[in-house]
Amino acid sequence: MTIVYVKGNLLDAPSSEVLLHACNCQGNWGKGVAKAIADAYPQCYAFHQRNAPYSRGYVQLIHSPIRDIICLFTSKGFGRYVDDPGMILASTQDSLVRLATYFNGNEVTIASPLINGGLFNVPWEHTEALIESFLANNPNFTWKVYKL
Repeated sequence: MTIVYVKGNLLDAPSSEVLLHACNCQGNWGKGVAKAIADAYPQCYAFHQRNAPYSRGYVQLIHSPIRDIICLFTSKGFGRYVDDPGMILASTQDSLVRLATYFNGNEVTIASPLINGGLFNVPWEHTEALIESFLANNPNFTWKVYKL
């Protein structure tokens, strides 16, 4: 399985797809894609904040009546305190290893942005390679990347 690229808004993904994004460990969804998710799903953001802080490499699955959201904790900080790209990629790899244990082998479709790009400033091709490797070892996952 390879990444499927979809032209469109991530927030318009079907509710059957699990929305996934990369997060800082502080519980802050204040900018970028995270802010858009917080605005669209405020109850999920409130749950996320109540349980902060988190550790790098951790995975949080937030269930809601509207849709499920997965947070991959790939940077300890944000803004000027964001981790360097090497640390973010190592944390992403750790998160993907953990994600593989979720869903008990059931089929799942992930909907994500270009995670770690944007505010975390990691070249997409590095994260893309990690996801492709993850998909090769976890055939029950389908991964769609939404791009405007």
